[in-house]
Amino acid sequence: MAITKILESYLAFKRVSKQSDKPFSIHAGKLAKVIEGAINSLDDSKKSILVNQYQTSQKHRKTRAQYCKDKDITIEDYITLRQEALIEFERYYYNLLHQL
Repeated sequence: MAITKILESYLAFKRVSKQSDKPFSIHAGKLAKVIEGAINSLDDSKKSILVNQYQTSQKHRKTRAQYCKDKDITIEDYITLRQEALIEFERYYYNLLHQL
């Protein structure tokens, strides 16, 4: 799924955007802001899954089991919420991207 690749690139976009004022860095910053905007458009239960998985550094990221235990949900609920979050994120992301 291409949308997960976009989400996986978020931290790299943030890092590159801080390196210089060259066009590539500026564009990376814009893409990072679009990703942030799309994630922030989600409801809290879906937003927190994507924030944990894609916006949190790997060192601080919770495993799926830890996340489910903290939120008191089942793995099946997590999978369902994550799929719904990805579908909604994709819609918001492309809407925001076309507004650039």
